[in-house]
Amino acid sequence: MGQIYKDTGRIDEAKEMYTEVIDRLRLLGDEDHEVYLVDLALAQTQLGCIYFKANRFRKAETILLEAQHNWRILVKKVPDVYVSQWLLSINNLGLVYSCLRHYKDAEKLYNSVFMMQEVFVSLRPEIYVEILLEIQNNLGRVYVETERYPNAAKIWKYVLKSKECLAKELPDKYLYEVAKTAWNLAWLHGDKLHDYHAAEIFYLRYTEIIEQLYLQQGTIFMPELRKGYAGLAKVYTYLRKSDLANEYLVHAVRGEFMSGYKKSGK
Repeated sequence: MGQIYKDTGRIDEAKEMYTEVIDRLRLLGDEDHEVYLVDLALAQTQLGCIYFKANRFRKAETILLEAQHNWRILVKKVPDVYVSQWLLSINNLGLVYSCLRHYKDAEKLYNSVFMMQEVFVSLRPEIYVEILLEIQNNLGRVYVETERYPNAAKIWKYVLKSKECLAKELPDKYLYEVAKTAWNLAWLHGDKLHDYHAAEIFYLRYTEIIEQLYLQQGTIFMPELRKGYAGLAKVYTYLRKSDLANEYLVHAVRGEFMSGYKKSGK
């Protein structure tokens, strides 16, 4: 019922329902019983997410800490069944810490995943790889917020490489994800590290993918294509390649696809 209330926008009723379930389960207090822990962790996760979406971050932190603890117990018992839920709970709690600007707590939490590498050794990557990459991406955001830009660049490059590999097998699922990470790296190198040659590489990769998606799926990708052209216009201005900068700027403003245009000044 709690999920139904949540899905239909009846948030207060969902909150009351999950709170009641958690209170009732706590009375049972059987942490050795797998079904009990699963039900408790699921209810805590749902309630924590409700508080998070309502910007009640302190409440979300408290309940998601409990959920993360319970998923950690479960993943040690049956890793292949619960690892994705455990990673998701870490990601959720890390986002709460970031919203509270508790960046040290977020970093410590995200890094705790890599201290339990033994959990992943025997598992199929498809069970956990997507959420693990999201955790690494969010760790990069923590590095940005704490102005450790080289750290962010390093981890985002790893995420990009991993997504590129996944996109070769599942382009429909991961190609756009590659573009998003390429954009993050382009922005990071251009706006924060002032390495405009590196920024050019990542802007070009982003734009290349968005052009491909534009040709496949149509005008829904034109706003992002214009964003890519504008990014390249900016970086070519810094690199003093005025012809390229002007060409990209014109197409960004007009919202025109640059069919057949030479995109490198090299």
